[in-house]
Amino acid sequence: MQPVSFGVLRQFLLDLGFTMRFEPGQFARFDEEESKAWFLFPALHDNDPVPMPYLVSVRKLLDDRGIFPREEFDKLLGKDLVAG
Repeated sequence: MQPVSFGVLRQFLLDLGFTMRFEPGQFARFDEEESKAWFLFPALHDNDPVPMPYLVSVRKLLDDRGIFPREEFDKLLGKDLVAG
């Protein structure tokens, strides 16, 4: 299973309408105003792999809030995320 880079996930969330606030060395926060969905990530570089628990959380919240279906998330990122 290939890791998903933070850069890929960042662009995906921005394309979905999330805004990003980044504090270098601290965190990256993504917010989507209409659904009140938000994600907080440790400060990662674009080439850093996103830890699996974060991917599972993103997939679950996007699906639960009706923003993006989990099956499509799995297809798009080429993953079969079993948990969540």
